[in-house]
Amino acid sequence: MQPTHGFRSLITAGFMGLGLLAAYAQAPDSISGRAVEMTITAGTAPFATYGIYRFQASATDNTYGVVGLSGGVDSSYGTFGYTKTGAASGRVNYDDVKLGSGFIASLTFNSQTTGSYYLSKTGLVGYQAGTFRVYNGQAPASVSGRTFQMQIQAGVTPFASYGGFQMVTAGSGNSYQIVGGYGVNNSQGTYMYASTSASVSAFTLNDSVVGQTYAQTMSWESPTNGAYVVRNASTGGFQAGTFAMLPSCQYTLSANSADFGFVGGVGSFAVSASADCGWTANANQSWLHTTGSGNGTVNYTVDSLYGAFRSGTISVGDQTFTVVQSAHWLLAEKPNGSLAQWALNGTNLVPTAGVPLTPAAVDPAWQVVGYEDMDANGQPDVLFQHDVGFLGTWFMNGAKAIDFSYLNPAWMPPDWKVSAVADLNGDGGKDWIYRHKDGWLGVNYMNGVNRVGDFTFFNPSSLDPAWRLAAVADFSGDGKPDLLLHHTAGWLGVFTLNGTTVTAFNYLNPAHLDPAWRLAGLADLNGDGKPDLIMQHTLGYLGVYFLNGMTVTSFSYLNPAWMDPAWKIKAVR
Repeated sequence: MQPTHGFRSLITAGFMGLGLLAAYAQAPDSISGRAVEMTITAGTAPFATYGIYRFQASATDNTYGVVGLSGGVDSSYGTFGYTKTGAASGRVNYDDVKLGSGFIASLTFNSQTTGSYYLSKTGLVGYQAGTFRVYNGQAPASVSGRTFQMQIQAGVTPFASYGGFQMVTAGSGNSYQIVGGYGVNNSQGTYMYASTSASVSAFTLNDSVVGQTYAQTMSWESPTNGAYVVRNASTGGFQAGTFAMLPSCQYTLSANSADFGFVGGVGSFAVSASADCGWTANANQSWLHTTGSGNGTVNYTVDSLYGAFRSGTISVGDQTFTVVQSAHWLLAEKPNGSLAQWALNGTNLVPTAGVPLTPAAVDPAWQVVGYEDMDANGQPDVLFQHDVGFLGTWFMNGAKAIDFSYLNPAWMPPDWKVSAVADLNGDGGKDWIYRHKDGWLGVNYMNGVNRVGDFTFFNPSSLDPAWRLAAVADFSGDGKPDLLLHHTAGWLGVFTLNGTTVTAFNYLNPAHLDPAWRLAGLADLNGDGKPDLIMQHTLGYLGVYFLNGMTVTSFSYLNPAWMDPAWKIKAVR
């Protein structure tokens, strides 16, 4: 007579516990966390008389799960207590959610991993007997950065009762992801992991779908495979099945980074991966496009850049390839208010004729005073000062103005002219630096278009009016901005700053240039990390003095070397 499913499940659970004892060549003191495969060799109704099942004890409490593997043995779960009764014997008492209480499994060990069992129930005629095998693999000390393939064999809500999924732990930190397969939803959360004995480990999981604080016990049959059981003490239910820890994949890239100019372009790098380890290339920016998977090559494309700088990454497995794109821009204005921009690719102007802004002109009473990113969107904005003192900015998308805003406050006395715009105090804001017609110097610290605090004078606060404040950059190498000055007679010098306090003055070397050359701005055109001087001649010639700190190392004309002298370079970004 075939026994009921419930009795088959409970009996199976008891015998698996016996199998655990055998694993030590003597009865262990505890069976927590152990998985035992039970093979039925004899039995009478209402117990199952044939089949194979697996009993798995939790490592964190006194619960267990039973998974029927063959012969019609049902899956079930419940609570248990274990007592060591002799050197090679023990007893397990079971209370099962399906079958009730009073089940007793007597265990006898004949080796460290095998033994026999006898299962009965108080007040019930019948028995079950068989042999067991204890899972005895090696539990790893850490599972960071590993992927587990999980196959569900039994489950009770809120856990899935069938299907499969992958559990992927982060390479650093304590996060994980569940990649659902058939019958399983995607989820994520955080975990704690511990190896509780030589062949048992346990996860404590906080999951976005199942809920918080549930335990997953893993019993290792080999260094990469075993059985697991999941329990949630607060909501009930369980899940049991098998797992396989996939190979730990190692990835190597032929390069780690690449730099591009404003025009963008294409690039590639080679990827090597361990055997059986697949990969895909994933970019984190919309302007960076990739193709490639499996051992081979990643090809990527970089879009054109209208801003000054941006970076993105391409991820391959646990490796990261960084793409940096930067550009320098010249912004020029004609006396009639026409506006155009040129990109600098090294010393080359692109395009040679410039790109008109949209709108292509502004009221000539508005003078361009800067080209800085005022709204922190990665694209430079055009900054203006009106002849009567009003201050404003065009917010730009590439070469197109999409909005206008006055500064707050929107006006400065017209004797104060904006000489430079730069982050002077290191807070990320673009600060507006002013020079009075009589030589006074001061700054409005900014947060976006809003002034922060009061107008601040430099110390000393006055400068010979023959000296023009031309640009701001770190010339002394101390990580702080300095003021570059240009004399009407052609002299060049630097005020080294600590905040708004001048700590030193030094001439450049050489200290004098032909006064027909006007300093238009600064840009690192040779990629050495140091600012170079962009110069414009009164006749329209264009050139660059390459600097090493405050020393001129060489001169080069730009290409093309001339532009219509009606165009006056107002800003270099």
